[in-house]
Amino acid sequence: MGLFNRAGDNHGDDVLTFDQRQAFAAMAILAVASDAHIADHEVTHIVGNLARKRLFRGDDVNEIGRLLNGVSRLVHRHGATAAVEAARRALAPDLREAAYAVAADLLLANGTLQDTERRFLGDLRHALGVSAELAGKIAEVLTIKNRG
Repeated sequence: MGLFNRAGDNHGDDVLTFDQRQAFAAMAILAVASDAHIADHEVTHIVGNLARKRLFRGDDVNEIGRLLNGVSRLVHRHGATAAVEAARRALAPDLREAAYAVAADLLLANGTLQDTERRFLGDLRHALGVSAELAGKIAEVLTIKNRG
């Protein structure tokens, strides 16, 4: 699965599990890390994006930051493949679609996708079971949203 087949992704019998909040955070982290670099402004964008979601209602930015730090350590330890699979198991189908939309929003914020980001979204779409039709609609709306 392209981006999800990185060396070091296999960690034996140590199965990663997420709750729904961790799963959402992991998808956001993996999205911004898909170009192999996470800038400070991208972390700020993740926090702002998650803070607007029902799953994170009532959390302040410090709580979301701590969650992101913890999830980031788990993703680093277990690898992208395990993180995506744990997220898929943790999220109901409608939340899988929402997590995909958040990942796409984070990547489309600057209006363009690099090849690695495009591959990541394709891999994530397949892994989370998001239809090509819905992914296209999400991309269309986000492209319009991020024009100005």
